[in-house]
Amino acid sequence: MKLLHLTYIITVFYFSLQTLAHAYIEPGTFSMIISFIVAIIASITFFIKDIFYKIKKFFSKKKDEEKENSNN
Repeated sequence: MKLLHLTYIITVFYFSLQTLAHAYIEPGTFSMIISFIVAIIASITFFIKDIFYKIKKFFSKKKDEEKENSNN
């Protein structure tokens, strides 16, 4: 958590000290940035979903084993 906090502070500090570039940003750049953000959000969502299902499967196995033992 400290590393994430430090990274955030360094990033904000770095971009706050930048001078004007007077550069042209073509319209395709924004669509690339938006697709990058959507890809990151989708990746995080599926990663969390996978962890959730693994945890759910782990606990459901225990319940199934308990039911089998009680039936015998």
